[in-house]
Amino acid sequence: MDDVIQVYTNNKGAQSIIYQKYSFRLFRKNKNSGDLVWRCNNKFCSVIVTTNSNINVFIKQNKSKHHHETNEINPELKEIRCAVKRKSKLDLNEKTLKIIRKELCTSSVSADNIDAMRQSMNRERRKLLPPVPVSLTDVLNKVNKSNITSVAWHGFISSIC
Repeated sequence: MDDVIQVYTNNKGAQSIIYQKYSFRLFRKNKNSGDLVWRCNNKFCSVIVTTNSNINVFIKQNKSKHHHETNEINPELKEIRCAVKRKSKLDLNEKTLKIIRKELCTSSVSADNIDAMRQSMNRERRKLLPPVPVSLTDVLNKVNKSNITSVAWHGFISSIC
């Protein structure tokens, strides 16, 4: 059962595979035959696997051996994590737990560490939001730059100060 190739989408949205309990990322596509060459996700590992273009037939593996532990993570769980992070960026108003619950209800996988998913979602959301002002002068400078005016067409900050 270890020789089965499982395809999943990684955190960056690219295709990856799991073969013999190790995960591989797409390295290149052979121009002549159209075969796909996959490299181990561990950047210090030199194992390379080749599959056909449909990713359903294993063709060959180089002679190198893995010098690290296997990845025992479920590919369905990886898909859910990626979907949750993607949806958290699209809908900033929806609560993170609600997004996670919706995704887990549609699949048969149970997530053990929901807190880690929430943290990664919040990290993705923070990348989209502007930085929080540290001082009052930062706030005043940002409001001045935004050119907010009052009803009498006076500068908003000048009427406060």
